[in-house]
Amino acid sequence: MSEKAKYIEWIKGRKDIPIFFQPWYLDLVSTDNLWDVILYEDDKEIKAIFPFCYKKKLGFNKIVMPALLPYLGPWILYAPNESEYEKRSLEKKAMQYCISKLPSFDDFRQKFYPTNDNWLPFYWAGFEQTTRYTYIIPYEEKKDIKSNYKDSLKRQIAKTKKGCSFEIVDDLLPYEALFNATFKRQNLANPLDFKFLCQYLKTINAHGSGKCVVAKGVDNQPLAIVLVVWDNLSTYYLAGGYDEQYAQTGAMSGLFDLMIEEAQTQKRNFNFEGSMIESIEQYFRSFGAQLQPVMNIWKTNSKVLKTFGK
Repeated sequence: MSEKAKYIEWIKGRKDIPIFFQPWYLDLVSTDNLWDVILYEDDKEIKAIFPFCYKKKLGFNKIVMPALLPYLGPWILYAPNESEYEKRSLEKKAMQYCISKLPSFDDFRQKFYPTNDNWLPFYWAGFEQTTRYTYIIPYEEKKDIKSNYKDSLKRQIAKTKKGCSFEIVDDLLPYEALFNATFKRQNLANPLDFKFLCQYLKTINAHGSGKCVVAKGVDNQPLAIVLVVWDNLSTYYLAGGYDEQYAQTGAMSGLFDLMIEEAQTQKRNFNFEGSMIESIEQYFRSFGAQLQPVMNIWKTNSKVLKTFGK
């Protein structure tokens, strides 16, 4: 049995692994379902998993992060009550093993899951790192999360709830312009293929792992839209947009407030899935979310790619 087949069997029914590591999700987002996994075992027990997506482009072998796959990297399975020393020792052994088993590549790109704060074994193996950021609202029992909202945001959301309705949608075709709006304002093309996005929504709906919600005005005019996925750990905002001419309605804020509220009800964190754009960072921060570093890891072996770019 291949490691991938073993992994597919092993992960069935597990609720402690993020959605992005699930085989069905990797099948969905990876080009031509090209993904594999390295398993680190100790005494015949899986102690770490390291899935990765790959593709061949212009003759170069690349390990990549496809669209709508925000996090991957090594996932360590700690034993209960392990000491800090034991945890870090396991991380070192597992990561060094996984690195040694990677297939030959010309370029490697991964963004680690936010809870993974150790990339030292990758540094020792010649990889490089840059820190990116996301904002997370952690689940906190018996705490009014909304008390952390910026005052002006609270007023905007209160106004929005009076003038907007929220609707779960299964068909994205009427809302393509909303998804494109964010990029249009920056004079950029939307990197997401819309046909793929439609199929993506159908698949996550079939797995009960996400949804798309649209905010509509009093005249039933679509104002804003968000697409989220979830697992037992978090709800993740992955895509969305709003019509700029209705920006004053605060529809986007109303949608985020609704998604945060639902995440808290389900005892999940809410992950804005970050942005390094200053204006967006400021907006996410207004929800009282916590800044969370995320490690972006890369290594380029090809001299051609080093010289002429990725």
